[in-house]
Amino acid sequence: MRGKPCSHPSKLLEDHLINTKNIALSIAGHYGLSLSEKEQAALLLHDLGKAHPAFQKRLCRACPDAGSCPQVCRKSPPDQVYTGHAAPSASLAMAYTKDVVLSEAIRRHHGALQDLNEVKAYWVNGTYADRVKELEAIYSWPGAAALELWEQVPRSWLENFPGEDDWYNLCFDLLEMDMPGDDPQAMSKLWIDLRKIYSLLVAADRWDAAVGKEWQTDGLNIEPLRIQGFLETIKDKAQELGRGGLAQWRTAIYDQVLGHAGEKMTAPGLYTLTLPTGAGKTLIGLSTAALAAKRFFGTGIIYVLPFISLVEQNAEVAGQLFGQVQEDHHLAYQDIDELKQYSEDVPRQEFLSFFRYWDAPV
Repeated sequence: MRGKPCSHPSKLLEDHLINTKNIALSIAGHYGLSLSEKEQAALLLHDLGKAHPAFQKRLCRACPDAGSCPQVCRKSPPDQVYTGHAAPSASLAMAYTKDVVLSEAIRRHHGALQDLNEVKAYWVNGTYADRVKELEAIYSWPGAAALELWEQVPRSWLENFPGEDDWYNLCFDLLEMDMPGDDPQAMSKLWIDLRKIYSLLVAADRWDAAVGKEWQTDGLNIEPLRIQGFLETIKDKAQELGRGGLAQWRTAIYDQVLGHAGEKMTAPGLYTLTLPTGAGKTLIGLSTAALAAKRFFGTGIIYVLPFISLVEQNAEVAGQLFGQVQEDHHLAYQDIDELKQYSEDVPRQEFLSFFRYWDAPV
């Protein structure tokens, strides 16, 4: 075993792995999701590949505590080429969990997900020798015991790694023999499972790196008086523009739909709303979502649109109804002057604005 590896400057790797798991659990719990023991184990393994001499050497350049780190963490033998930490972490997760969904989420957690053919090309057709070479360069360290995944931390990550035949059989069975390719419903569930763990992993991983504290959200605050006040404002504006008849028609539809929704939505489920253009579907849809969230103790509202051109308009309405709303499509273009109004730490706030952390209620 070797000395202490870090995940980020001045942050121990085991601390980051544990924090990521706990943050993912918090996000999942907030939205009514659960994480199995295997999923939690995968979260604890997601960055184990950072225990590589070359990666540690790179971290030391920006770390104020570099002088106190063991020298062995910064030595990178010529034959130990660093090609990234996601792939070896994914291999360890595959060997530990025997779950391709979890392993693939780890392998791609710094990039985009791939389609099934690309996934098969990596796991089924990939070279075993490459996986072994990647793991040979990753060192074990005493602090890994804090992950509580092993009775005794392996002295080498190859100790419990499958042999060549077992590895190929494992990958082939998971992606060819056991893959329910002829069952669209089962395949859809696998895809949803992958998206769930991938989203939780990426959000938790980056939250710990960028924020460095427990995940928190303001929560969904539904104020009936606020919604009613917005409705009155719309009516008044319509009257001023000479569109009183249109306003009355929309109000009648609004009241009728919300009344039906109150009767029909007796349990969580899939409900549809069909209305003609101009009837106020945005306002009715968001109000119905608020009704459902309040009735079924929802903790957030996710509003998905088919076109970016619709987002600004719909987000403006949502902002009037709920206050805090996060728009995903335009975050990279957030006004720096606007950020300065809320925080002196503009670089950090700008970084946070680039990514969805599931902490906004709408």
